[in-house]
Order: sequence, then structure tokens, then C-alpha cells
Amino acid sequence: MPYDPQRSHHRPEPASDEPAPVDAILDAEAVADEVALPEGMDVEVTEGGELVVHTLDADVEITTAGDDVVVRTDDATVEVRPEAEEVLVSAAGEEIMVDTTPRTGADAEAILESEMAAAGRGRRTRLLIVAAVAAVLAALVAALLGRRRR
Repeated sequence: MPYDPQRSHHRPEPASDEPAPVDAILDAEAVADEVALPEGMDVEVTEGGELVVHTLDADVEITTAGDDVVVRTDDATVEVRPEAEEVLVSAAGEEIMVDTTPRTGADAEAILESEMAAAGRGRRTRLLIVAAVAAVLAALVAALLGRRRR
């Protein structure tokens, strides 16, 4: 006797007053037309297939693939570019680029070591400056004491 999946699994009968779950999928267009958006919100689909959501505070543009996202407000623009692994923030005439490249533990250690080395160089430089200033002050004091003795 061949395997019959319909006989091996008990399926409950759908209620007569509710549509079957598959009907909800088939009638998705009718359901989508019935969805009410919050006040002050509008959704636009461009000819290229991009989705633009307009709100009171911002406009959000999403590409057809859903990978690039641009959020525009009155004060700033934020562009999320996953293929370039970066986020670009433009605000107050300045652009800030955030590198979102995944890092490994070795990468983090290398960055930390370079930062520590730079901080160490800064400390050594400050110590050299303090020593130079102290030497100059000591020379001035010695010169002043030498003049007073004469």
C-alpha cells in the first residue's frame, strides 16, 4: 500500500464561518487594501519598485531588494549601504561614515594595540615636553642665580 500523507496526519475541519488559512493567502490583495495606516503616514511605490514611506518626521526609502535604506529628516540623512558595509550620516553640513565591516577577534586586538601604541607615543611626547620645559626652567633659574652672585 503506498504512503498517503492525507491519511497519516489528522487535519481539523475549518470552521464554516471562518475562511480557511489558504484563503487568507489567496485573498492577500483584498486584505492589503483594507489595512489602515496611522495618521500622518503614507506609503508610495515608485515605478522602479522602490518603497517610500512618508511620515510626519521622516521619509524612508527602501530599494526593491531591501538592502539599501535611506532615511531623510529635516536635519539629517542616513544611508545604510550593506553591500559597501557602511552607514553614511549627513547632518549639519558634516558627513560621518561608519564602517560596518565585520571584525574578528584578531582585528579587534590589532586595532586596540595600535590605539594603545598611539596613546603611548602621546604619553612619551608629553613626558619629553615636560622634561624640556623643566630643563629650560632650570637653566633660567641657574642663569638668574649666576647673575645675582656676580
